[in-house]
Amino acid sequence: MNAERELPVQVIFRNMAPSSVIQARAVEYGQRLMRFHPRVMNCRVVIAAPEGKHHRKHFYDIRIHLTLPRGSLEVGRGSQHDERHTNVYAALRDAFAAAARRLEDKSRRLSGRVKHHEAQPHGAVKFVRPEESYGIIETPYGDSVYFHANSVVGGAFQRLRPGDKVRYVLASDGSGAGLRASTVHQTSGRVRVHSPGSQG
Repeated sequence: MNAERELPVQVIFRNMAPSSVIQARAVEYGQRLMRFHPRVMNCRVVIAAPEGKHHRKHFYDIRIHLTLPRGSLEVGRGSQHDERHTNVYAALRDAFAAAARRLEDKSRRLSGRVKHHEAQPHGAVKFVRPEESYGIIETPYGDSVYFHANSVVGGAFQRLRPGDKVRYVLASDGSGAGLRASTVHQTSGRVRVHSPGSQG
């Protein structure tokens, strides 16, 4: 087997000073994408801080453009529903997790291994905000998916707790606000998750 080739990763900073540490982290995450789709040709990452200084909380917006042999893939991550995205490293991690998930799905579809019953993804409830009628699902790839109380089938929103396993259907509205679930089904079982503010 040939040695793994390196993926060219371009990192662009907007509304913030360039950081060699942040750039190195983005390049590291970019190289990992080759595990999910070895034919990625190029990766461009835009890391943007909020414009102006009037924002109470600074949510970082991460955009990833991947060039593939047949077309390209765009991934955006900047959900203001997830407090972790006030931390640029957490926003980067979530953006590349989303890119990895989409690349893996694309690879599986191209290889013809995806069957209809595999189309519905799964994850675990990361946290719920009953007073605000929403919650966040954490996927096996470390991605975060927002869902509204009305999206939970069978009126089960009030019963959901961190760690509960769920299956969900992603909304197809093309919104740039991050991944959103249009339908959430609670399934059996629980896993350990790190709630916001937890350490480690």
